[in-house]
Formats: sequence, C-alpha cells, structure tokens
Amino acid sequence: MPADPGTVGKERQPQQPPSELEFLRWDWGELYSIAEIDGEFCATRREGHNRSKVLRAGTIAGLRQKIVADYATNGAPKGLDADNYSNGITT
Repeated sequence: MPADPGTVGKERQPQQPPSELEFLRWDWGELYSIAEIDGEFCATRREGHNRSKVLRAGTIAGLRQKIVADYATNGAPKGLDADNYSNGITT
C-alpha cells in the first residue's frame, strides 16, 4: 500500500525549487513583510501598521538591496511580537 493512497495512478510532479521571492522571504521574512503586488515587489518592517515606509522595487534583487540598506540604516525592527505581524501588506 502506498504512503498516500491519493497518489495511486497519478503521475508524480517533480518538486519545484524555491523561487527568488521565497528565498527573500526565507532570508528576511521574520523582520520584513514581503509581497508582490501588481507586479511590484514591496516590503515593510514588521513594527506594526504605518510605522515604516513601504520599500518598493521592480525586481526581487532590487527589493533585496533596499531591505539590506534599510536594515543597515535602521537595524532590526522594534517591538516585534505575535500581535505585530500584520502591517498592511498582504501576502
């Protein structure tokens, strides 16, 4: 009996490698809320709604550069707790 009976007779799909956006979220997602909205990549610090500017870029690499620069200038977001993980960007 197979481990997952729902896969009987179905062709296995190869596992997709993580996307660039997933890598960015892996690297910075604890400190920044990161999203793609209407083809633009956006991030805000996880300090709570309306406390930080929205970082925007046309590419993931460009957004990564802006996040790194913001972190270098401002350090880690302040006051992180479970209730502050919603800050206006939906993912």
